[in-house]
Amino acid sequence: MKFANFNRTFVLIIMSLLLVVFLIDRPMQELFDRWTAERIPVGEAFGRSLSTSDLAGPAADAAIARAFFGLNDRDFDDVTFYLAATEAHRAGVRVDLENVRTSIEQSPDALQIVSNLRNRFNRSIPGIYESLAGFLAAQQFQVMHQDSFLVSTPRLRHEFRQRTQEASVELSVIDAAALVSKVAEPTDEELQKAFEEGRNRDTAHADGKLVFGYLQPDRVRFEYLTVNPRDVQSHITVSLRDARSYYEKNRARYMKEVASPAVNPDGTPVTTRVQQTFEEVETQVRNDARTEKALEEALKMVATMQREALRPWEAAARDADGFRIPPPPEAQVSFEALRDKHGATIPITYKLEGPLDRSGISMLPGIGFAAHDRTDRAPSLLLRVKGLHKPAEGERQVILAVGEPAPVLTHSVPNPQTGQNTPAAAYLVRVIEVLPSGPPESLDAVRERVTKDVKLAKAYDLANQWKDRIVQRAGEAGLRTAVEEAAELRALLEPPPPAEEGAMVDRRAVEALGPFTPSMPFRRSPSAIPHIDFNAPLHQRVFEALEWDAATAPAHRIVVSPKVDHNQFSGTTAKIAIAEALEIKPLYEGDYDAQRESLRMRLSQFESSLFQDWFSPERLHARTGFKPAGR
Repeated sequence: MKFANFNRTFVLIIMSLLLVVFLIDRPMQELFDRWTAERIPVGEAFGRSLSTSDLAGPAADAAIARAFFGLNDRDFDDVTFYLAATEAHRAGVRVDLENVRTSIEQSPDALQIVSNLRNRFNRSIPGIYESLAGFLAAQQFQVMHQDSFLVSTPRLRHEFRQRTQEASVELSVIDAAALVSKVAEPTDEELQKAFEEGRNRDTAHADGKLVFGYLQPDRVRFEYLTVNPRDVQSHITVSLRDARSYYEKNRARYMKEVASPAVNPDGTPVTTRVQQTFEEVETQVRNDARTEKALEEALKMVATMQREALRPWEAAARDADGFRIPPPPEAQVSFEALRDKHGATIPITYKLEGPLDRSGISMLPGIGFAAHDRTDRAPSLLLRVKGLHKPAEGERQVILAVGEPAPVLTHSVPNPQTGQNTPAAAYLVRVIEVLPSGPPESLDAVRERVTKDVKLAKAYDLANQWKDRIVQRAGEAGLRTAVEEAAELRALLEPPPPAEEGAMVDRRAVEALGPFTPSMPFRRSPSAIPHIDFNAPLHQRVFEALEWDAATAPAHRIVVSPKVDHNQFSGTTAKIAIAEALEIKPLYEGDYDAQRESLRMRLSQFESSLFQDWFSPERLHARTGFKPAGR
């Protein structure tokens, strides 16, 4: 293995040591003795079990490397060192000890550090060099991989071609949703068959095929209490002293624009912002102060109830997974009792929700957007509950037992006066039942959904029948002629007349049938296309058709690309795109030269992120098959 790249890198590392201040780890012999004696299971990696005795030597090497290079335990722990060094060794990467010695001896500062390490770790200088060589071999292994991430000229030219080359096309899109009203209602036999096929699977449309699933996701039933700050405002009194104090703390909110005799070049008067006096804005100040105090009081009420609800849980032991073990039911505090106790004068809202899955919770007004610590939103937090969630090792997020009060959740909204998000409501919530993922009990549980899916499947079959007819005719006479002759399909796609005169009519399905030319350039790299959005296979097939051998290619190059999507908000969409590839536009060397450096910079940033991710601890653990003990 050539050493030139390593030597240059290593010398730079040595020079940087002048800037490093570090603490030396425990004496190595003490560390080695403890680890070899205990033989504690650590986990599995490289297909075999690991214990602390396996890591004793690497741990000592890691301690020396951390001390020499100024690394910390969190970014470079013993297990990570062992996995990285072993991976490099198994790949045949070695760093010659003589090269390590020569490089260190070029720097008096490095020699002094080695001397310190020898004294503190009770290790010979050759032993220290050996420890550093193991670390540097792992680094060299990364450098070797980094070369493969460099942006080459062929890669630049490929990217330029993908991003800039255009084609002339005509498109026609058949939207199955517009045909649903034209198909027959499904029979009970059809519904039962569709239900049986999908009851044990998730919806997983792929390759233009409809695959409906009715497996129910993890769900929870939960209850919550909340106080509307508006209900508190009538109980808040703002004294003159309080109002003046609020005004002084928030003077920047109370400004006004005042016109001056000067004018701008366009003739409008020049204005300046001046402070409004308290007397001018006293009413507004009182209202603002009352609103803020009402919010504070509402939050305080919810926090008080949360403390009372949590009190029986505070001394609860935790199980092996870290969940609190619930106290006896009679010791737990009823949310309805809390509402009655604290809501004598100010209304407190109690609600029971569910069963709901993550998406269902996220669509609830208010609490669906509430979060703990601003980022841990209710849809995620409420599903990290015993019976549904298995905590990962070292997981620090909140986990809940059934019946355990969650931390107070707050729903924040933008504040136009401050430009920041501020709490608007608070919630005390707890899960009272978990329903793990599983099939529905019967068709009746999902009958409406199955009916809708079967009708869409029938409409999609009808769309495909029309697709076949159009494609056959387009091959003979071109796409435009074929679509224009499909008058019956156009009539099927026409929306019904509006219920009221002058009402809007949705004619998008008719417009999508076209045919039409995309308003934006049609390039190799996919982009949003009217009526079908992103459809990468369509772009690929169009350019492939334009590269067919001219001697054998048909007169009209017709390609088809169905697109079936599903999301929690709009459900399933099923469309079929038919394209006639007309012409491919040439590329010019001058355009490539003009874009080359910007392309190189963009690709370099992308490749750099890939490289860093490849050697992250998470990726390293996955590559080496590392599983911590007890998992």
